[in-house]
Amino acid sequence: ERLVMDDVPAAAPTWSPDRSRIAFYSPSANNDFTAKLYVVNADGSNLRLLANEARMDWWPAWSPDGSKIAYVAIQPGEERRKALAKTTIRVVNVATGSQTDITSRQFTHVSPPSWSPSGDRLAFAGFSLVSDYALGTIQRRNGAIFIATLATGELERISNTQLANAVLVAWSPVHDEDLLVYLYETTGVGFDRQMTGILMLNPVTGDMEKLTQRSPDVGPPFWAPDGSRFAFIEGDSVVRIRWLP
Repeated sequence: ERLVMDDVPAAAPTWSPDRSRIAFYSPSANNDFTAKLYVVNADGSNLRLLANEARMDWWPAWSPDGSKIAYVAIQPGEERRKALAKTTIRVVNVATGSQTDITSRQFTHVSPPSWSPSGDRLAFAGFSLVSDYALGTIQRRNGAIFIATLATGELERISNTQLANAVLVAWSPVHDEDLLVYLYETTGVGFDRQMTGILMLNPVTGDMEKLTQRSPDVGPPFWAPDGSRFAFIEGDSVVRIRWLP
């Protein structure tokens, strides 16, 4: 173990595809739901700030060729301290720092994006958030899975049914037709219980297959590099690996 960098607070470190750099978020000291996106060389050199106003919902998403990073950001003009602040997906060029707003104001809220194997598209969930002041909870509404084509800016809905509780997507690193969707919802009196599940969604046909039973114990899926299987946590102490046909 060795210290790479301690110049700024760090969270959610993510290796670049070639393992030469690490992207990470630096959380705001004001606890206002935002963070800064940095990249640093693996030896601790060349620390660079790439973006402000990031929403630290998940890990930064490197493109397959390592030239770009996709992340969730607070929409311009939104109050950062609000849990319901509207979000958007942005892509930053690691070399130049130039940014592209992928979803703009077409969605009120978006999930962390996942790159296609070829790096030309991004998959994500678009949804709205509604606050129930009587119960003190925030609920998701009108959720669906979308694909953004970077070259044209086209946004295509690929889920045939409502997926209000889709919180994450994970595109296979190898197969275009394999997209995992992680579902998370709160239930029970006072919304004190969680229910989770993993679906397989075909981005071409929109067909969905349930891969796990609806359960309070399933964690988000993580692909193997060759796309042959994925892993997830079940409960507090079990790691499961599922092979695909």
